[in-house]
Amino acid sequence: TTKGFCNWKKQYSAVLKHESSCAHRNAIVSQALFLQDDTVQQAFTRADGVENPCKRAAIAKNRTVLEHIVNVLMFLGRQGLPLRGHREMMTDNCMNTGNFVDALKLLSTYDPPLQEHLGKIIERQSSSAGSSGQKGCGSVLTFMSYKSQNKLISIINEHITCTIVKAIQNC
Repeated sequence: TTKGFCNWKKQYSAVLKHESSCAHRNAIVSQALFLQDDTVQQAFTRADGVENPCKRAAIAKNRTVLEHIVNVLMFLGRQGLPLRGHREMMTDNCMNTGNFVDALKLLSTYDPPLQEHLGKIIERQSSSAGSSGQKGCGSVLTFMSYKSQNKLISIINEHITCTIVKAIQNC
């Protein structure tokens, strides 16, 4: 921690919360790899060789979600509509969450993987709303932040530019 720990009355619940955190689990895996004289890269190489149906299903679901996000970005760009609204927290009952978030909410009613993805985001935002100093979803990759949106927009821009250049060169 950066500030230390001073609430000793709740030490047991704090330890349980820490032990269930992603950072602690990653540290345990790293320790196990270290004790086996193994590197993280070797572990990933070994794991990639093994067929893991759960991993493949998660990858397929994430690709579907990312495809929907890119399609919404392309649609809003074609229409010349702004992406962001006044407040983009999905837990807010604010009317102006932005065209991007609202379009994804609409699509999620028809697509279970996207609905599950948005549900996880809402759950994490509502659980971190009471925590001081934390915003959004933390270390979870959601593709919902303005940085992710801008990065995806620049990738789409590069793709469109390359397509135009190839079309001009073929003339």
